[in-house]
Amino acid sequence: LVDVVICAPYTALWAVAQQLHNSRIQLGGQNLAPVTDPARTGEISAALLADVGCRWVLLGHWEVRRHLGDDEAAINRKVRLALDARLRPILLVGEGHGDTAPPEEVLDRQLTRMLAGCRAEEVATMAFEYEPEGAIGVTAPASTEHVAAAGAFIRGWLRRYWPTAV
Repeated sequence: LVDVVICAPYTALWAVAQQLHNSRIQLGGQNLAPVTDPARTGEISAALLADVGCRWVLLGHWEVRRHLGDDEAAINRKVRLALDARLRPILLVGEGHGDTAPPEEVLDRQLTRMLAGCRAEEVATMAFEYEPEGAIGVTAPASTEHVAAAGAFIRGWLRRYWPTAV
């Protein structure tokens, strides 16, 4: 069974939710505010995403990391908030332009910190996406071999630390 998810912009969530009603296609948000209070002007809480019908949320975008300062600890807080709101995180992991360590070391560090405190049954509800910095809108994307190697590393890492979750 494959889950199909549309992660629409916030301004379109309600309209997309209406179109997906009684569909097998699920709705997701593109990020969430790092707080539990739903009354956040300019941001959207996990509770509000769930209220509009989202079942998923993307966490770990490179532009949010670079421009808004989300580090692995901030993403881990968002993972906890998403899970508490019964949203399924889609965790974005990948190397940045400033990373000088080998890709496997960077991915290991990110996954370890982003999933800190998570239980196997929680990890089993998540999806993982390899997204190196600059993956969107670049003229020279990562090679197929590099993406395949990164995906294999992520799957292997998950099997090693949460064998019952994957």
